[in-house]
Amino acid sequence: MTDRLVLGVDLGVSGARAAVMDGRARIVASGARFAVPTRSSFGRAEQAPSAWIEAVAAAMADALAAAPGAAIGAIGVSALGPAPVLVDDALAAVAPALLFSQDTRAEAQRRALCIQLGLRDDELNHDHAIPKLEWWRECDPERFERASLVMDATGFIVAQLTGEPTMDTITACDYALPGVSCPLPLPPVRDAYSVAGGLTPAWAARIGLSPGVPVMAGTYDAYADTAAIGATHLGDGCVIFGSTLIIGAILERAPADMFGMVAAPHLGEGVMVGGWTATGGSALGWARRLLGAPDEFEDALETAAGALPAGAGGLLFLPYLTGERSPVHDPDARGVVLGLSVDTRPEHLYRAVIDGVALSVRDHAERLRALGVAPALWRGGGGGARNATLVRATSDAIQEPLEIAADAGAPIGPCRIALRGLGIDPPVTIVAVVEPDPAAAERVDRLYAIYRSLYVPLAGSMHDLTDLNNSTGGGR
Repeated sequence: MTDRLVLGVDLGVSGARAAVMDGRARIVASGARFAVPTRSSFGRAEQAPSAWIEAVAAAMADALAAAPGAAIGAIGVSALGPAPVLVDDALAAVAPALLFSQDTRAEAQRRALCIQLGLRDDELNHDHAIPKLEWWRECDPERFERASLVMDATGFIVAQLTGEPTMDTITACDYALPGVSCPLPLPPVRDAYSVAGGLTPAWAARIGLSPGVPVMAGTYDAYADTAAIGATHLGDGCVIFGSTLIIGAILERAPADMFGMVAAPHLGEGVMVGGWTATGGSALGWARRLLGAPDEFEDALETAAGALPAGAGGLLFLPYLTGERSPVHDPDARGVVLGLSVDTRPEHLYRAVIDGVALSVRDHAERLRALGVAPALWRGGGGGARNATLVRATSDAIQEPLEIAADAGAPIGPCRIALRGLGIDPPVTIVAVVEPDPAAAERVDRLYAIYRSLYVPLAGSMHDLTDLNNSTGGGR
């Protein structure tokens, strides 16, 4: 082992993954702990920061145990977010963390701020942290008063590892609004690739390292992942197939009309313009559980669905299972399966869910095209990139080749943050290029036209059903 080895850890909604990577961006060892429960009901989606730390510690220890004697030169961190964490003077969390747009309890506060500041939903969306902090201040003042500052998930993990409170410059954008002060102080703001501090003796003993290993400030998993697959230059396009989807293109500046998308700084040139959906791989997981299929997607159901064309069985799926972020920005949107009949088979339904996720990528790609944006390349990554049916459906949906980066599903984003912190930036390895099927283009175009026609006329009914469910207890 050499001192060019790094340790990366990523926290997602379901748990933590860690990996040891060498200076050529090769995974040496890995570990994972998927044991972070989400408390959810009636617009609530929260997790205990203490559960994050347990999962992160276990995943890191597992990865290091699989690489005995590894001389780790740096540690990188990425995590879900925005997920505000209220912390006290001892850097201990005093409340659960509210999960980005999945927790909608701050909708009244968000709407009030939109009216006050004259902002659209895409300018102050449901992910933004300030409405959630206002909700804490109004609805749980006792815990709010105990907090001395606010961090997000990545910064909270880094603070536990180093004893140094931190927030990266990208995350800090979700804690800022023109003309509005953040309800709680922020920690020191640092570049994602900068050193936040050294690993504390307690954490070193806990995971099996020497104290003082530099820990980078890190950032959201979305930006760590897009940078890790090489989507950092003007003209690049990317699709991250995670529990949620990330679809974006790198532009020099944000356009005046976003067509429902969002623009944000990222770990590269210009700004990333695109969207973050509420469901992606999680929709496929939901369908597989509903149909009694195993979690892994190498089975008879996957094979049967992969052999079907888009829209098989006359089905179409709108993947708004937990509301939707971009492009409709509606937390009360809900999923729709259109076209059910007595002839519907499980593989038809599963194929419809795959198509619905792929069409949500198409929805963003079409909005980018409306801005005159044609990415020079589309590159894919994330755990869902291992699902050949989903990747093919996505390439067919956007009618563009899709390059797939190596180590899909591994926490390569935080590992590469650690490498960059050491001044190492190895090239990205492409393991596959998926070409669209020209014969599928007309069928997908027709399916997409129906997809785009559904939300507006159904939105009112979605909201009424959400209100009914909330007011009657939902039959739980």
